[in-house]
Amino acid sequence: MESKEFKALKEQLLSRRRNGFDRLDGAERDTLESYCAGYKAFLDAGKTERLCAGEVVRLAEQAGYRPYVRGAAAAQGREIPLKPQGAARYTVPVSLCPQRMGEQLVVRFRVGRNIRGGVVKVFAGDKPLYQRKRPVMAPGEMEQVVFQKAWFTGGEAEIRLVAEEEEAQ
Repeated sequence: MESKEFKALKEQLLSRRRNGFDRLDGAERDTLESYCAGYKAFLDAGKTERLCAGEVVRLAEQAGYRPYVRGAAAAQGREIPLKPQGAARYTVPVSLCPQRMGEQLVVRFRVGRNIRGGVVKVFAGDKPLYQRKRPVMAPGEMEQVVFQKAWFTGGEAEIRLVAEEEEAQ
């Protein structure tokens, strides 16, 4: 039999592998259980490829998707162009429509040169909407700004995204 000292030393020195499920707290377990229950329901409903496709369509429509109908009028709203300026070379997407966007829209952009001590600014006309310091921006990496729907009225002529070196104080 192992002595108490040996057990204590073993407990201290050897790893006790715990599976990921055992590391979750109560809220994370509830979220996981909910997700798994939905996935099991999906698998039960989709026993064949055809049934899976039908279930995917049903879930998408339940989440708000509406199929495109050829010749139907496009959704209302006007596209506002995103104009990259300064060191910013291009944006993805190149335009946005406040009436059709969700509460947030991630806009990614790339700079044309290395910038240290930079700043990213977003303007609607001359009105500043957003400003964030960026210690480093490089051409090989996409930067991003999360646009908020509340920033826009829909009457903007263009939105400017400016990436530049921060002005010395």
